[in-house]
Amino acid sequence: MIGADAMRVTGKNQPLCVAGKTVSDLLGDDISVSWDGVTGRVTGSVKEVSKWKEFSDDPAEQSGNFFPATLAACYSGKPITVQKNGGAPKTLTDRNWIIRIPNKTTIVTFFADGKVIAILDFSGTTLPGKHGEDGLALKGQDEQAGYGDMKVSDLMGADVRILWDGVNGKLTGSVNNIENWAELPKDPRNGHFIVVSIDPRYKDKPLTFYKGGKPSGSTDKATDEDLFWVLRVDDTKQFSFKSGDDTIAELDCSGLILK
Repeated sequence: MIGADAMRVTGKNQPLCVAGKTVSDLLGDDISVSWDGVTGRVTGSVKEVSKWKEFSDDPAEQSGNFFPATLAACYSGKPITVQKNGGAPKTLTDRNWIIRIPNKTTIVTFFADGKVIAILDFSGTTLPGKHGEDGLALKGQDEQAGYGDMKVSDLMGADVRILWDGVNGKLTGSVNNIENWAELPKDPRNGHFIVVSIDPRYKDKPLTFYKGGKPSGSTDKATDEDLFWVLRVDDTKQFSFKSGDDTIAELDCSGLILK
């Protein structure tokens, strides 16, 4: 028994296996799962939940987007192992599961009796309150860096990546040393730089930039120019972007290799 026969979305009138919330608190009315064999593609809205203390003792795990799933009755009393994006597996003897969804790239695999019984793909969902990779991206290697003739490839190696966990992005890869970037509007004009862009949906909205945890610039109405950022990563490794009460992205650059 696999796929649609093995699993369903927890019913709206069914109590959750964790207290404090109902199914309607977690999922929009448009939620659905389209099955192709063992793989189910989830579409619709997975709501944002804040401070769900019953879900976890860890405050970092209490907020986010959560998906409830119920396994078929034949799995009662059997150990079920769940693995998220190939990470550390979790095993419980339980038919009812609530999965925290960090982002739309999340793939959740369910195992029973040593076999895969279901795979949930969340790429088709809408995750309100979830930004990160949906709100900020690295500029492409062939794009201009924004000042003078400098290209992004002059600044960053092609191996630079952002590894996302919700709004938290950890950067890896190599960054070149630049001397006397004369066209930059202010000092320092030398060092190591990355180039990022904020999603256009934040245009005309409030935008605040934090450097090392402290506000370093803000506007009540972001322009196209405000959505483009060159960040010097020599001294400060932590950068944040917020729009009102929403966190767009928290960047950790401590994993970059500075050449």
